[in-house]
Amino acid sequence: MWLKSSAAPGVGTPFSYAVPGQANELVLIEWGNNPMEILINDKVAKLPFVINDGQWHHICVTWTTRDGVWEAYQDGTQGGNGENL
Repeated sequence: MWLKSSAAPGVGTPFSYAVPGQANELVLIEWGNNPMEILINDKVAKLPFVINDGQWHHICVTWTTRDGVWEAYQDGTQGGNGENL
């Protein structure tokens, strides 16, 4: 997705996939001066993304539900990865 933000309080929740009565399946969130976070099944990983500079940024997150492997990219550069999310 493409995001553009210029200052606090941040972009909020630009992406969320959830259903009533279930844990948040996949959420991308950023508030104020806190780092952007990805929440998968209510587990959190912090992402070293800077998006509040008034410029457009491309954000891409991949996740495999089977083993919880995830990767996150900003402007084509990997900014985080992990497993068991």
